[in-house]
Amino acid sequence: MASIGRVDRVAVAFTVWGFLAFFLSPGTAAKKNQITGEIKFEGVTYVEKKAGVWIDGQYLGYLKELKGKRKIVLLPGEHQIIMRRAGYDDFAKTIVIEPGQGQTIRVVMYKTRGVPPQDESAKLKFRRIREVKIFGEAAARRSFSGR
Repeated sequence: MASIGRVDRVAVAFTVWGFLAFFLSPGTAAKKNQITGEIKFEGVTYVEKKAGVWIDGQYLGYLKELKGKRKIVLLPGEHQIIMRRAGYDDFAKTIVIEPGQGQTIRVVMYKTRGVPPQDESAKLKFRRIREVKIFGEAAARRSFSGR
């Protein structure tokens, strides 16, 4: 087995320390993206957290899902944000993203007003058949007449 000389060990140690110092230094570690901007949402109640999110007409998911790996990062410029949930007014906001800056949007949704409730959501219609004879004509009329 060949032994490594003292000079070789020192050279290997300096090389390893050099790589570690380079890759773990704050200047070269994962830098913050200076081009895009991140959007964070604050939903106060369960209603806001379960609302669907559309940005520039594209559905992204529920508000409570859009964090961590699924965070929203947008290019600079103007963007239209809409939150929707059944039975509530849409929350719409136009924002301008600046390079390297993030924004936090507080979402508040209100119940829809002024829309009358529908009288007929689903209605089953039955026809009475008087010609059915179960135990005679009188019994059939009694069973289908609703008495």
